[in-house]
Amino acid sequence: MEEGISVIIATENRGEQMSTILAHLEQQTFPAAQFEVIVVIDADESTTKRVVQRHSEGAPIRIRCYIQNKRGRVTGENRGIREAKFNHVLFLRDDLLAAPHLLERHYKHQLEHPEGCAILGGADPHPQMPTNTLTRNGMALHRVTLKAGQPIHYLDWNSDNLSLPTRYLLKANGFDETCPYPYMEARELGWRLQSTNIPAFYEPQCLAYEWLGTTMDEGRDYAYQRGYALYWLAERTRAIDIYKRYTLAQNPLRNFIQWLLMPFYIRACRQSQDKGQPLFRFIQRIYNYEMRRGFNDAARGKSPQ
Repeated sequence: MEEGISVIIATENRGEQMSTILAHLEQQTFPAAQFEVIVVIDADESTTKRVVQRHSEGAPIRIRCYIQNKRGRVTGENRGIREAKFNHVLFLRDDLLAAPHLLERHYKHQLEHPEGCAILGGADPHPQMPTNTLTRNGMALHRVTLKAGQPIHYLDWNSDNLSLPTRYLLKANGFDETCPYPYMEARELGWRLQSTNIPAFYEPQCLAYEWLGTTMDEGRDYAYQRGYALYWLAERTRAIDIYKRYTLAQNPLRNFIQWLLMPFYIRACRQSQDKGQPLFRFIQRIYNYEMRRGFNDAARGKSPQ
């Protein structure tokens, strides 16, 4: 394999945003000859495909596009791994913008660990995003609990902004495609790679930007799906770490009280967001409640909502 980075973006229905996403990758400080962008579109969705093809024809970087028929993001990520030409892979979520030094810094940290490592980059709110904007991960003004250079637990892994040696991914046969939603596949991979003793670090200077706002109801759906997939991860790994990390079991009385109060929280937060001033504390409670609800639905064998 060639020395460099293959950037993998698995996407669906991002036609309007894809031009901006690719433009930021074209402006990297990393040498254009040492990286490529692989876009895997989940469905023959003409707008996204047309935007990617237009960029690939005149771009100063290599851009390749593949189409798959509604097989999910995890399958798309695996397709990107198989198509990668470079010896390192960077997964980039399809609603993040690459900061100018993103690839350069990922590659620098990879070279510091010639035996191979996983690097989890930062995902900060875009500087031009108002601080009261809700994003997919919660609030634009969020708290980062991980520290620079800190070794990370497999439960900290995600494929939003994550680089790895391609050989490790190929040897592990990529992500587990039985993951019901694309939120836990990186954690499951990290759990499997523990046995290989591959080090993993958080490096916030490997920075990408959140730039698209969301609604509270979209965030609720994301939290529910994340909880549903968390149960899959718990069953897959049989790891007690998951129950220690997440507050999944609660006092029945407290659960009942939360169930009673939740409609009032939701109504108040919708009204506050309409006024441009989201009630962050209550929104976080709602998201935690939805995650536990998704986990419990999966544990009961109930189909996801």
